[in-house]
Amino acid sequence: MTSHQHQDWINHGRPDSGLALPLQLLANTLAAAGYSVYTYPNDAHLDAEPPEDHTYYSETGWPGVSPKWWRHAIDIMPPAHPGLPGLQTIGQRLFDARQAGGITWLKYMNWPSDGDLNAAVHDRWEPDHERTTSSDTGHIHLSSVTGVELLNSPFNPLIGVVVAGAPGLAVDGRLGPKTISAWQRTMHTTVDGYITQPPGHSELVAAVQRHLNAAIGVALVVDGQGIQQGGPRSLTTWALQRYLRTPQDGVISAPVSQVVMAVQDRLNLGWF
Repeated sequence: MTSHQHQDWINHGRPDSGLALPLQLLANTLAAAGYSVYTYPNDAHLDAEPPEDHTYYSETGWPGVSPKWWRHAIDIMPPAHPGLPGLQTIGQRLFDARQAGGITWLKYMNWPSDGDLNAAVHDRWEPDHERTTSSDTGHIHLSSVTGVELLNSPFNPLIGVVVAGAPGLAVDGRLGPKTISAWQRTMHTTVDGYITQPPGHSELVAAVQRHLNAAIGVALVVDGQGIQQGGPRSLTTWALQRYLRTPQDGVISAPVSQVVMAVQDRLNLGWF
């Protein structure tokens, strides 16, 4: 049954002011690494009494009333790739940061503190810390405080994560031989630490093009060309930037590039 709050939202034309920015930035970071992050409410959220932070009309905002029509919650799902840190690791980093006085935008979190996805704890800071058990299992739920809707406060819980067998690259944005070699190993191409440039053909670039075509539905010509730091604009670089959720201009900047840093981050997690 549609709640009266849900119906009121429908009557207003289903407005959406957005997701509180700290949560949106975190969701973008985790999604770029390969996690599924749910940022929109489902029907159960929309019709719950009282409506909570996933919705556009939460009645559980703190410390102030939730401004309409902002969303203030996300759900982080277990990683699909075996090289990615599990929810216990991600949750512990979020919890530790909040306890240390950082990420003060975090109101509460439900998470599998012992690694068991069938169990969860509820940690809240309103304003002091309190822990109870939670029935909200199988993922990490994060809710933000009110008043941070436009707060540019990024947090990356993956920084410094060490994955067994991963290359341990310096995330310096430079497409050098070590980064190229690690990328070649991950893509199962010849490993020589070098990307052949036009008029030649690079096995690595061709493998990346095939991967991008499959992963994000682009239609790149698989010609083994288009990845060169400091080189010309290319559709392959644009697709790579789109895939890794970095600014999309089709150019790999020199000497330091955001998309190369994103590649290095991904390779350090043991996959691409």
